[in-house]
Amino acid sequence: TFPTKGSPMTSAMNLKLQAWKRLIRKKTIGVVVAVLLISGVIYYIAWWPIFSQKSDYLKVRSHPRFSLTVRRSASSDKNSVTTEPATSTSVSTSMMEQEMEGQNDVKPRQEVEKTVEHVRPTEQSSRQRRREGCSKNIQVSDLARLTSSREKQQAVLDAFCHAWNGYKAYSWGFDELAPISKSSIHWFGLGVTIIDALDTMWIMNLTDEFKEAREWVATHLNFNQSVSVSLFETTIRLLGGLLSAYHLSHDHVFKNKAVDLADRLLGAFNSPSGIPYSDVNLQDRVGMHPDSSTESTTSEVATVQLEFRDLTRITGEAKYQEAVDHVLNVMDQQSVVDNLLPVSISPETGKFRESALITLGARGDSYYEYLLKQWIQSGKKENKFRDWYVQSMDGVQHKLIRRSKPHNLLFVGEMSEGRFSNKMDHLVCFLSGTLALGAHNGLNAFHMDIAKELLYTCVQMYERMETGLSPEMVYFNQDGASQEDIQVQVLRVSRCQL
Repeated sequence: TFPTKGSPMTSAMNLKLQAWKRLIRKKTIGVVVAVLLISGVIYYIAWWPIFSQKSDYLKVRSHPRFSLTVRRSASSDKNSVTTEPATSTSVSTSMMEQEMEGQNDVKPRQEVEKTVEHVRPTEQSSRQRRREGCSKNIQVSDLARLTSSREKQQAVLDAFCHAWNGYKAYSWGFDELAPISKSSIHWFGLGVTIIDALDTMWIMNLTDEFKEAREWVATHLNFNQSVSVSLFETTIRLLGGLLSAYHLSHDHVFKNKAVDLADRLLGAFNSPSGIPYSDVNLQDRVGMHPDSSTESTTSEVATVQLEFRDLTRITGEAKYQEAVDHVLNVMDQQSVVDNLLPVSISPETGKFRESALITLGARGDSYYEYLLKQWIQSGKKENKFRDWYVQSMDGVQHKLIRRSKPHNLLFVGEMSEGRFSNKMDHLVCFLSGTLALGAHNGLNAFHMDIAKELLYTCVQMYERMETGLSPEMVYFNQDGASQEDIQVQVLRVSRCQL
């Protein structure tokens, strides 16, 4: 028989059932809480090294875009650009964060969403060393005696810190440090070393040094000065340095300064032919010849394209790219053999001086380098740069490459009025990297073979010298009369020149 509803037995059973339900509910909640707590502890232990590293890495970059992996897509530039130099004397971290908030006008190439990953060494000691920044007492190591990648990485970082500490102690705010006299070198008066080092400090994760340099740029860097500067040097060091820092940090202080500087440099292009003058006054924005010449050099006028084209990309202002593209178009209209260009060109006429030297050394070198890099910068779409580069390298191979005696070293000589010279500048060693970069990007695989042989020659230019230092220029033996492949001509310098 079953108990009837409302009987004493039924009431007792209901009370027991409710008590069991409460007990089970409490135990279930306790078990769930315990599992969550244990999971949280395990997660915390497993991920704490990454969280701590990331927190330190971002201590002066709290904007959400500065995560370990940053995904960026194209967006329109809705922010106005101010070109007047800052007047305040200090910039706090909070001010820096406010400047970066909401500024998403970085425009990568339209079709590609880029992923930027910051890779750090796995060794804990290396991470800790990089967090500490540049200490006061740096012992520079001899790289040749180091074996592991970790030791070499640390030695490179220490070498940078040694140089930076010296510059900061004796030459802060000036262009360069004179290390022996512990004094300053006034070149342009624009803190060239600080701007040139920005991207290096970012890549090395020297956050304190980067922040200090950034504040100097924001508060002290002033381009509104009546000073004549080299278009070439100012573009590759200052404009390039500011653009690199902007792309790495997305801090608009660097972009605004870059725009201000570029607008002033554009004055150099106001010549009858559009070929820029070598120098320009930053305040007057007027181009001019240097005292030593009435011509510009090929490398000067053809090694500003990457920076100005990039500025058009991030600002949407066509004037920067139009100015530098016109230069190459003027040069392309002239009759040259194998796209090997003389090193002197007139801003007035836009014509090369036909008797000028043809070399991949000083005054000609980086024209060829920038052809390849402009093709890569365009996403490999503007094939005229690739074609010009390939044509030039074919000309180098057939007209300028020779081998020395007796050990058959490959070298790149020069041409003057149709005559070959066995002289090679140390600067020509850049060509090994350029040829390798081209081969890596799908161009002639034979270029890599040339790159390796030329690099070996460049190493010999160091190893065969008693000091271990390469001369600025060398001559290669081709007649077999000497047992030395590499010959050095000592320059005689008078006391008055010293």
